[in-house]
Amino acid sequence: LRSPLLAIGEPIEGYDDVMADGAELRALGVRSVPVSRTELDAAFEAVNQGRVLDLAAEARRTTDASAVVDDVLHRSCRLALALEDIVGAHDACGGAVNCHGPLLRRNPVIGVTACLGVSFCSTHGVPFACTGDIPTAIALVVGKVMTRSALYCELYQMDLVDDWILVANGGEGDFTSCEPGTPVRLLPEDHYAGERGAGTAVAFELSRGPATLISLSPVAAAPGGWVLVVAEGEILDSRHPTMEGPNGMFRFASGPVAEAFAVWCAAGATHHAVVLRGHRRIELRTLTELLGITLRVV
Repeated sequence: LRSPLLAIGEPIEGYDDVMADGAELRALGVRSVPVSRTELDAAFEAVNQGRVLDLAAEARRTTDASAVVDDVLHRSCRLALALEDIVGAHDACGGAVNCHGPLLRRNPVIGVTACLGVSFCSTHGVPFACTGDIPTAIALVVGKVMTRSALYCELYQMDLVDDWILVANGGEGDFTSCEPGTPVRLLPEDHYAGERGAGTAVAFELSRGPATLISLSPVAAAPGGWVLVVAEGEILDSRHPTMEGPNGMFRFASGPVAEAFAVWCAAGATHHAVVLRGHRRIELRTLTELLGITLRVV
């Protein structure tokens, strides 16, 4: 990656599976640039109110924002524009935020999560991961370039009868991952309120059809020092219409969900992943060969 990744907030303490040190990043040719609270606060306060109103009006035209009051939407739009300005200042290709620390939720100047801003950036080609997860940010950037659609996600409960696993996240997402003909909904992020109250979360049904899950992690013992875990399958549908985040049901192509998920975990995948449209194993194999890292296919 010629452009840097932005690190907006330190990872949550104890989240070892989102960590990557400088040497590990350099092995992939990646630079991570930390954004200070001073820089973030200055960018937030410098956003012109006219830009905020314009973005809020655009959000109300293009999404179902009926559940979000103006004050909540406007603060989230201001933060979204601040992120956009910081991305431009650093010529960044993506990054990771940690909303749960002193830069965002616990910051009296900003005081909300960055879900809406992360979603706008991701939709427009500059994807962000959450919880300070730079390895998953790398996977997002790679996936967005490869498929033009890459969703940060986690894998939740399995349905052993219908043979799927729930793919979802806490309220951020690349809008190009939305099932055509269904709305993107904006909601108050009540679960993760901050010093200034709720931010704005996004929710939508994932696009149905062939899909690929990927997870990227530094693994010292693996050839190349990194492992990319890949699982092809399909998104069946979305069965949680009131869930406050993007969601869909993923069925592994390689076998029953309980067996495939066990292989996924044993291969070195973390609890954060990226879902891509289409079956991408062949392209991803070529990528790992070019990078000299390890590919593990589920």
